[in-house]
Amino acid sequence: MAEDNPSFTRVFKKGQILFGKRRPYLKKAAIAEFDGICSGDIIVMEPKGDLMLPELLPFIVQSEGLWEWAVKTSSGSLSPRTKFKSIAEYKLFVPAIKEKGCYQ
Repeated sequence: MAEDNPSFTRVFKKGQILFGKRRPYLKKAAIAEFDGICSGDIIVMEPKGDLMLPELLPFIVQSEGLWEWAVKTSSGSLSPRTKFKSIAEYKLFVPAIKEKGCYQ
């Protein structure tokens, strides 16, 4: 039976963000504490290159703005899902840092 064989298709590494794309209004996200595999209903995230401080990503993922965006861009009625493409399009304002280290 297909019901007895769940599909685990994504590999994750310790420290990556696991973002539940199914029913985003439940705000399911975690930092992986070990290496493993997960279902396709999880988006595995990590900072790309040196575009941001790695320590900043968990705070962005837990921000109200990102969750609102995930809910807004989800589709489906009984079990809405957001997509990585939609999450990747989320715009975040980051203030510029002055030369002395103060925010403008």
